[in-house]
Parts: sequence; structure tokens; C-alpha cells
Amino acid sequence: MKSILNRLLKKRDEEDTIVKIIDGKIVGYDYSKKEKQKEVEVKEEIRVQNKINNENLKLDNSLKVNKQEEKLEEVREEVKEVFQKEQEEEIEEIQGMEALPKSKGRTRKIDGFYLTLKAAGKAKRTIENYRSDLRIWQKVADKKKTSLYNLKLKDIEEAIAGKDINTVKRHVSSLKQLAKWYLRDGFPLLHIECEKIMLGRGKARIPKAKSEEEFVRIREEAKELISVGKREGIWLGLFIMCGLRISEIETVVPGKDFITVVGKGNKERKVPAPKWILQAMKEFKAEGKGGYKKKKAIIDRYLRRMGYTNLHSLRHTYATVLLHENVPLQEIQLLLGHSSISTTQIYAKTKINKEVVNVLEKK
Repeated sequence: MKSILNRLLKKRDEEDTIVKIIDGKIVGYDYSKKEKQKEVEVKEEIRVQNKINNENLKLDNSLKVNKQEEKLEEVREEVKEVFQKEQEEEIEEIQGMEALPKSKGRTRKIDGFYLTLKAAGKAKRTIENYRSDLRIWQKVADKKKTSLYNLKLKDIEEAIAGKDINTVKRHVSSLKQLAKWYLRDGFPLLHIECEKIMLGRGKARIPKAKSEEEFVRIREEAKELISVGKREGIWLGLFIMCGLRISEIETVVPGKDFITVVGKGNKERKVPAPKWILQAMKEFKAEGKGGYKKKKAIIDRYLRRMGYTNLHSLRHTYATVLLHENVPLQEIQLLLGHSSISTTQIYAKTKINKEVVNVLEKK
């Protein structure tokens, strides 16, 4: 518009014509056909220029999209390269182990493995679990008419196929630890086979806890048993009121208003305990014949006679009742002796917000 105005003002100077601008409009100039044509041309030029600018803007946007796609493709390629490199390194590692010089002679007896675990400070219970798992693998080896060390991937996969994944993961973990022990002595074959094992993720189960009514009934039964001088009452009380593992009962020591136990990994912890349990532990015999500090097998046998077939469910009940009473998960973790909060979080699945139904019914 300014360029048109400039031309008109120049024409005015040339022809000495009075040109005025009133209310933003040019007046006092006699437009000729030629000038009108020029104005049309200028307008067309402006329209064309705007169109070009719009096309350039579209082109810029298109270029931006193309650049983003190119960048995304670069990232994909980088991820692909990293994945391929990891696979190559894993294959290289296995091939490298296969190329390792093999120790001559026979492998050491498996008793040496348990001695290594003991020297590493593993808990007695942990070593017993390794023994139990490796006895299962020994049966697999015997069936295949071979040794534990010479088990092949096919043998291992046939043994675990169709089994509960959580149990399988524990058994395979024990076998892998043994394989590492063999590898340390220069015997890599079992380690190579174990590295080829592919396992899925474990199942996150909801703990099987008793109802709150059952909790109250068991608590009262424990008190009654103690009142008639039976140690079974102490065992039930330690399960339902302190959340102990069955293996921890033989380590329990009563304090002023708490008990001290040694749990997994030889970790010591203190747990609050009610007065009636603490008093009973001071009055009853702890060690020896008739004492309450007994191994798992004895406690399990006596309580099974009373109908308690799943003693670990009492520990689950303890944790569930605390959670439903709004005790923080971090505190429950400490009380149960869990090394990771993720283990304690399974109890969060037992808490149901019953108000959800009421909210829906109001709609």
C-alpha cells in the first residue's frame, strides 16, 4: 500500500495535481486507466508475494518434520547398533569361555562349594537351601547318567519346563552359583550352559493371609495355650503378633518390650512384642527338651497336628493386618526384615478400597 501511495505522490509532483489523504483514503487525483492497471499489478504482486511466503513456510515445516524423522531414524540405528554389539559381546564371551583352557582331572567334590559359601559368610539357612536345590539337580543328572558339571542346556530346560516360574528361578540361581564355583577352578562347561538359559519374569502373587476374624481367633488361642503351659502358644504368638519366619524362632531372644531375632543373611532385627508373649518366654524353658527354641521341622510337626498346615500364612496375616491399620510400608519392611521394599509391596495388593463401590453407586 505504501508503494502505491509513493507512486501517486510522485505522479502528483510531475503533473502538479493536488492529492490529499482523508480518513486514510487518497482523494483529489484523477485516476487514468494506466494508473488503475498499475494498482491492479501491484496488488497482484502483493498477492503473489504472500503466496510465495506461505509456500516457504510450508516448506520450512516440511523440512522440520523431515529432520525430526531423520533424527528418529538415527536414534533407531544407534539402538540397533548397541543391541547388536551387546549380542556380539555375549556370543564372544561364551565363545571365549569355550576356548578357555580346561583344567585336567576331575572337578572337586561339591562339599567344597558349601565350604566356600560358609567362608563367604552365608547364613546356615541359605546354605541349606542351596543343598536342597542342588539335590534336585543331582537327581536330574543321575537320570541323564551324567554329572552335575556336565549337564547340558537341553537337560536343564527339560527339567524346568512347565514348572512354576518362581521356583524355577530359585533352582536355576543355585545351579548358576555352583557353575561360577566350577569356573573359578578352571572348569567352565556348566557356566557356559547356564549362560544360555532364558527365563521369563516371576509371577507377582498376592499373599495368602488369614481374615481379621481368624487373626483374632489365633491370637486368643495362643494366649489360651500359654495359660495351660503349652509352648505351641509361644510359637503361634511369635508368628501372628511378631511376624517371624519359622526358621527365626530358634534365634529369638526376649527383651524389655521387644524381641531380637536373626533373619536371612544373618541380619539381626528387633521387633515389638506384647507383654503376654515376653512374659511367657521368660517363664517357659527356652533350650533343650520341651523348650520353645526349636528347629523348623519340630515346630511344623507340632502345629500341623493342631491344623496349621501353612505357617508362613501367619506371617502374611501379621503384615496384612498392619497394612490395613495404616502402618507405613517402610515400617512393615523393617518389622519383617525385608532387604528390599519391593518385597513388602506385595502386601499393598491385599488392601482394597471398599469406598469405590459407594462412589459408583452414587452416580
